[in-house]
Amino acid sequence: MVGLAKKGEREVSARDTIFSKIEAATESFADRTTLPDLENARAFRSRFVPDSEAVEALEHCFERAWTSVRGKLVRSEPELIELLKRMGARKGYLDSSISAPVLTNAFEVTSHFDRERVDEYDFGISIATCGIAETGTIALLDRDTPNRLGALAPWIHVAVLEKTKLRARLYDALPDFANDPSVVLVTGPSKTADIEGIMIEGVHGPGEQICWLV
Repeated sequence: MVGLAKKGEREVSARDTIFSKIEAATESFADRTTLPDLENARAFRSRFVPDSEAVEALEHCFERAWTSVRGKLVRSEPELIELLKRMGARKGYLDSSISAPVLTNAFEVTSHFDRERVDEYDFGISIATCGIAETGTIALLDRDTPNRLGALAPWIHVAVLEKTKLRARLYDALPDFANDPSVVLVTGPSKTADIEGIMIEGVHGPGEQICWLV
């Protein structure tokens, strides 16, 4: 729960208070770290060589890499609905920019993510900016995923990814990032193995990652 603190006649959330202090403390910084030069990034050559740069070839490579890290992939709304039902999902968040009329009839769905009721959402559906075929990775940017909590808090996250936004390697995706202040790279479900080398999923984020390729 986010606490509330009185400030004059207005109630300000603890989150807003914290971020306002961070912004005030950093606004005097004259220079920001610049993004890496694209040509320099390309100098670090990858061994990954797809059969071709065609969408179909990248799609095949992405699916193989994505599923190898326990990500799940669907290609249609009915297929997604069936998978969510098998997972026992009932209620979820759907980004307002995504049209999924059949899904909204199958589940209790809202386009408003209520921070006070985080634990009530079984799934969150948001836009992925691009996908990286080499590693089976999706990129979430503030520009396309404005409600980051809706993508990271529910146990099940569904990333809607257009096939035409598949890139071969990480450095091929750098132009998609532009000057976005926050880029999250997701490669399958959240994982950690820092406790006695035992792999555990779903600790720092979703325990199920679904890519809806459209």
